[in-house]
Amino acid sequence: VASHRLCLRGVTDYWVNDREGMPFFYVDRPVDDGLLAVLRTQIVPRLLLDVPRQPSADELKANERLHRFRLVFDRAGCSFRFVAEMWTVWRIACMTYLKSPGPEWPESEFCPVTTDTADGQSLDMELAERGIWFGNDKEGIWCREFRRLRRGRHGNHQTAIVSTDYTCS
Repeated sequence: VASHRLCLRGVTDYWVNDREGMPFFYVDRPVDDGLLAVLRTQIVPRLLLDVPRQPSADELKANERLHRFRLVFDRAGCSFRFVAEMWTVWRIACMTYLKSPGPEWPESEFCPVTTDTADGQSLDMELAERGIWFGNDKEGIWCREFRRLRRGRHGNHQTAIVSTDYTCS
């Protein structure tokens, strides 16, 4: 807006989509406190009410790795405190890019994987996984870290994702 020299209302739209990428709902907020605050106050409470086929309290109690549903968000939500809160309070799995993944993993750890996308296409990629402590010395949560290796002309790149979805393969 500033680059176009326009005076417009400062808003952020948060789009919530289902697993196929179809819109579920959106939250239109005037200048706000950021993604984590909107997730806590606007999005998660609505999802707890509206997401279909959530496991019952008995099912969650019987399987300590089972989650109600999975939140997938970008680096703006990369907070070990938030991820731990979502799991321990609500049993909501989170998946987000890891802001500071540390040193690259050896390429020997990556395995070729073929998966089907939501639109039915096949996608080949190289993936690796490790368990990590996501947090500091005093607080945090045990998570899965996935890395995708992308090979390119100008070198290789590893994308790191951290998740509390303990059941997906």
